[in-house]
Amino acid sequence: MIFIRLFGSPSITRDGTPLTFPFKKVEALAYLLTSPGRHDRRRLAHLLWPDKDEERSLKNLRNALYRLRVTLPKNAVLSKEGRVFLSPDGVKTELEFMENLSSLPERDLRRMGQPFLDGFSLDDGEEFNRWTQERRDTLRKRYLDEVISEAQKAGEKGDDARATSLLQNALSAAPWDEEIARELMKSLKRKGNLPKVVATYTEFSKTLRDEMGLDPSPATVDLYRSIFRTMDVPSEETDERYHIELPRSDRDLLETLSVFGTATSLEDLEACSNQNGKNLEESALRLEEKGLISLSRSSKSALALRINSSQLERSLYESISPFKRALIHRKILKLKTPCSIWTFSPPEDCRNLIRHSDNGGSLEDRISTRIRYLRLLSIGLCQGYPPIADPILIKLEEDGVSHSDIDDLTISIRDLLGRLETGYGGDRIPQQRRMFTCLSGFHSVWKGLIDQGKAELELALEKSVEAEDHETASEALCGLCLMAIRLSDRRAIGDYSEMLLQKGKDNPLTRALCYRLQGENANGKDPQKAIDLTERAMAEIENLRASGFGYTAMEAMVWGGMSAMAMETGEFGESERCLRKGLSRLIGGGIRHGRWIFHSALAYIAWKKSDVKSMSDEAAKAKESVDEVIYGDLGILYNGIQALAAAAGGQSREEVNCHIGRARFSASWLNGENRTVQFLKEVEKKLKS
Repeated sequence: MIFIRLFGSPSITRDGTPLTFPFKKVEALAYLLTSPGRHDRRRLAHLLWPDKDEERSLKNLRNALYRLRVTLPKNAVLSKEGRVFLSPDGVKTELEFMENLSSLPERDLRRMGQPFLDGFSLDDGEEFNRWTQERRDTLRKRYLDEVISEAQKAGEKGDDARATSLLQNALSAAPWDEEIARELMKSLKRKGNLPKVVATYTEFSKTLRDEMGLDPSPATVDLYRSIFRTMDVPSEETDERYHIELPRSDRDLLETLSVFGTATSLEDLEACSNQNGKNLEESALRLEEKGLISLSRSSKSALALRINSSQLERSLYESISPFKRALIHRKILKLKTPCSIWTFSPPEDCRNLIRHSDNGGSLEDRISTRIRYLRLLSIGLCQGYPPIADPILIKLEEDGVSHSDIDDLTISIRDLLGRLETGYGGDRIPQQRRMFTCLSGFHSVWKGLIDQGKAELELALEKSVEAEDHETASEALCGLCLMAIRLSDRRAIGDYSEMLLQKGKDNPLTRALCYRLQGENANGKDPQKAIDLTERAMAEIENLRASGFGYTAMEAMVWGGMSAMAMETGEFGESERCLRKGLSRLIGGGIRHGRWIFHSALAYIAWKKSDVKSMSDEAAKAKESVDEVIYGDLGILYNGIQALAAAAGGQSREEVNCHIGRARFSASWLNGENRTVQFLKEVEKKLKS
């Protein structure tokens, strides 16, 4: 099957393998033929060779058609009555997904909003380039019309979350469109998301100025200002205890607690206040007697103090002189910042560090604390089985952060880096810049912007190797490995994992990931090698657990690899055993990450056994726990199983076709045909019968 990708960076693949063309105009001809209908030869010849006379241009077209037919499968390019067209049976294009945009997941919808044939043009093809721009404008308008219409329907139903998501996609496709920007700000206002309103307006204004030299219109500015005039601000009744006169030492303790903003140990209070341990304890006892503070526990379960009233805490904080407040924030920032930027911290701790850096840190501190949080979110949310210790991963899952938070954080870091460039000479935080580029690549790959993500990760790798920054180089290689896995690019998996093992050989988590990747790559070619490598990966994880470090998600990843090996040789009983072992580890450890993958794989095994009930049960469980990272081979597996379950459950043909369409879209990401593509073919054949 030939698949032609048209939105974003274009490509033409055969069963997932990219095709190359002898001349660029042969590839351009293929893109011309994707337009609906049958194409007049003279029109095609004129678009590609406008500077030639008709006889010469038609001869060139015949040669190009011959080369195109040689490159594509037999009967992929058809001709009838002097008109040329692509076979609807042998060639599929992304245009078929334009027919039902509303059924696509958010990330796939964003991909369809990328420019038509982005970056593809002919040096001597003025007419072709003009046709490309006209087609690009037509398809963008069609995309925007449907997405905005769906956003309006969602808004009318009170589904502001979906309306906001759709409008964000629309603004990505047309970042200069003020009407869309205004509708998005209104939708965000209804959700009460003021920070996102600010981020949207700021980014939109910057785009207008940078790309068009314009300022936002009065209507947009007025809307932005009116949002802040009409937002409700919660208030509390005044508590008279706030006016009690306190000794200076007691007030110092309360003020320091108010800056911490959370339960704080006596050791941390002593480090950040002007009192020694004994005086601090005496102040704490007096304040406890007055009912102003109480004993609690810190995030590390140590005994700690906290202010009893949130209003008192806020009142005290606002009463501190700006200079003293900044000094306390700076002390807390210095005390609480982990020694290594590679240490993962719980999300609440990351946000507190950002708050302290904003109020008492330097510009570099503000950038570094945000990059630390961005790393947690990017790796925690974008990597199927993240190398994050269980307690922190559970906190991240409970926290409710989303991929829109990553977008907001990215905009904020970019803005701060811009200020740093204009305010200082030289580069004072080169490693953080490399990390930011790397993490942006992680998130771009997750969003389906594969070319952009790959470019960012490769740039981060190149700069890190030059600077002998092995940590960031390893992180960039990890991102490239994960991208290659999702695209089923075995050659890239082998190359990147070998490089990663060399860079991160001292890190047991990196070694475990590399052994797992290399084992999967050997699967089907050298079974014994695949088993040996996977056992080495499991040994690394078990050694960490024995040392008191639980990485359940990584362990589940290895069990998934063992299942894939058994499945490759048709040992479905052993494959199921490994899947259930990995799933039980996730459930027992309280980790939600990746459960849907195990349920989908178990549903696949049940389908192979013709156990429709078990398949439907596992498919339902997969649907309950699925995350948004569904493209490539996992997208095929998940949507193929959901299509089978929908058909077995007597759901509408439209529902079944919706999942099949998503599975086909997922298949368009792959660089080669694998077991999941074969599964999709079996599913379609089964459903037709």
